[in-house]
Amino acid sequence: MAATIRPVTGKKVFFYFLAFFVAIAAVNAVFITKALKTHSGVVSESAYEDGLAYNDRLHAGRVQEALGLTENLVHENGTLTWTIQDKNGAPLTGAKVTARMIRPLKSGHDYEIEFTQVAKGVYSVPLNAPLSGAWTVKANAQWDTHNYQTTLEIIAP
Repeated sequence: MAATIRPVTGKKVFFYFLAFFVAIAAVNAVFITKALKTHSGVVSESAYEDGLAYNDRLHAGRVQEALGLTENLVHENGTLTWTIQDKNGAPLTGAKVTARMIRPLKSGHDYEIEFTQVAKGVYSVPLNAPLSGAWTVKANAQWDTHNYQTTLEIIAP
């Protein structure tokens, strides 16, 4: 018995093409829906202005590096402690030290805290995060005409 070969007609080819594009459209619809529901895509509310200020940020980074500070920001036992020394090893005193607590997983919970100088060159603040989990600490020290910034990722209890 010989198998009969059926010819490929225009209708058949049309339905194959149609099925292919319908499948592609369905997969794209699923991915687009998931993308829109999981993240807005907005990283910065002022992206244009941030781009214009990029060279200023680079300059500030070079100025900060030239200060030659030695610093250590730690999170232990529910307390943030930042130890800062100048390039000669002397403790940095009299600085205004603040931090912005940023919740990277969910917006609307960010807040500011202010450190207290507890010893020469040692600044501390109890951490009372409103939610447990991952937080980004963006610490800032200001003294005289200088500014120094650092970042720490922590897990709050």
